[in-house]
Amino acid sequence: MSQPILQLMQKTIPADCWPARGERLVIGISGGPDSTALVFLLDELNTAQDRGWRLHLAHLNHGLRGSDSDSDAGFVADLAERHGWEVTIDHRPVRERAKQSGGTLEETARNERYDFFERVLLDHNARVIATAHHADDNVETVLHRLIRGTGIRGLSGIPAVRPLRNGQPYRLIRPLLNVRRADILAYLDRRGITYCHDHTNEVTEFMRNRIRNELIPKLEQDYNPAVADALLRLAEQARRLNEFVQRAVDEKFPMMLIGEKHAEHPTEITLNATALLREPQALQTELIRRAIANLGVGEKKLTFGHLRSIVELAQKNVSGKRLELPGGLTVEYDRKTLRLGSVRKHPRSRRL
Repeated sequence: MSQPILQLMQKTIPADCWPARGERLVIGISGGPDSTALVFLLDELNTAQDRGWRLHLAHLNHGLRGSDSDSDAGFVADLAERHGWEVTIDHRPVRERAKQSGGTLEETARNERYDFFERVLLDHNARVIATAHHADDNVETVLHRLIRGTGIRGLSGIPAVRPLRNGQPYRLIRPLLNVRRADILAYLDRRGITYCHDHTNEVTEFMRNRIRNELIPKLEQDYNPAVADALLRLAEQARRLNEFVQRAVDEKFPMMLIGEKHAEHPTEITLNATALLREPQALQTELIRRAIANLGVGEKKLTFGHLRSIVELAQKNVSGKRLELPGGLTVEYDRKTLRLGSVRKHPRSRRL
């Protein structure tokens, strides 16, 4: 009965992005319905195709919900024991660390989770981790980015495959990205699989919760009952267009650089502003985005409007003009060049 979902999973993740036969596959699991379903579906796929994977569950207790968080960790431990799956469970005081860093709870939880995933992969000689992002998550992401301000890349939504973090060998895959949440819940119901309920998904403190619980139902009720499908089609078209644009960026970016072109951890990048402005507008902002990504500053805090402001700085052609942007990014125009700098003096060190 799960065959349609298994087929979608295999279409979503290219064959060469799965672990090789006999390797360990780490699965991020919260204990909620989506990640619990992912574990069982990957176990089915492993058995049906005799892939010989060793499934390893990875659960991080954020400690944000008191005894409920501890219960989730206990659920995951029991699940792994009953089915003979490997498991790693850790605890991170996310609320305390958010206060220390000045970041939001969402940002801090995400960073702590990725630190944890990286440690599990390293400790258990694994290369691939799977998470349970699904099609409805993609809809929420596209809407969230539209609200914040985004470009074509942002509209393309969540990638099915990506590095866990830039500059390291671990791969993150999202096999359920083309599966709707209703189908995931139906799968769990058919198999009689229990899971945990996270009541914080209903708390309006977080914007994503408001998008999921308030905005999308309002759009479906008052504007378009199929708005989720429309946004998913938009994301797919944006993804294909972005792939085309990124191939052009790969070709053009080296020709924009002035000075050192191969520094591993640059704190400053200088672009030829004249050459940049000769490119189509769609490429201008993406070339700047590539420079920012190479600097390793807080790219996620930058909107499409910020990228356009850098282009406009070059267009004004006034030496000495300077921008200070989120994520510790500074941009200065000087004699036909754009100098992008980071306040980060050393590569970001990660707590493992």
